[in-house]
Amino acid sequence: MLHRVFAGEESGYDKEIIDHFKATLKMWKDDVESENSHFYVLVLPYEQTRKLALALGIKDYIQLQGNEFFEELSGKPWRFQYDGHWNEYGNLAGTLTIIESMKSLTPLKISWTSYDHIIKKHIQKIDEQYGLVKPTKGL
Repeated sequence: MLHRVFAGEESGYDKEIIDHFKATLKMWKDDVESENSHFYVLVLPYEQTRKLALALGIKDYIQLQGNEFFEELSGKPWRFQYDGHWNEYGNLAGTLTIIESMKSLTPLKISWTSYDHIIKKHIQKIDEQYGLVKPTKGL
């Protein structure tokens, strides 16, 4: 379907799916904005998903980043070995992308201090879970 959308050759069924998707997004966006909040779509860290968001007319999106974007996670695998879903490192990278984006995109009423210690704590726990390091007391 992606190839057809990018080529402008959607079938009638493709258009039905796209229209339903857009209607669902509009409903969610309207609901969020009725509470004086901002609505963003999260886009996976691939160029084709960014292009798809643009092709669907999605303007307010946050493109998630993979581990290589974050120094602390660089070199760590971000997918499970057998099924391609994001593992704990990948989900942490996604979380960090959202935090970084929200700092600049929204007028949040919280104090953004350095969260390096939180990142290190979570990486330590994940490393322990995978047996990459020995458990450390106090974390």
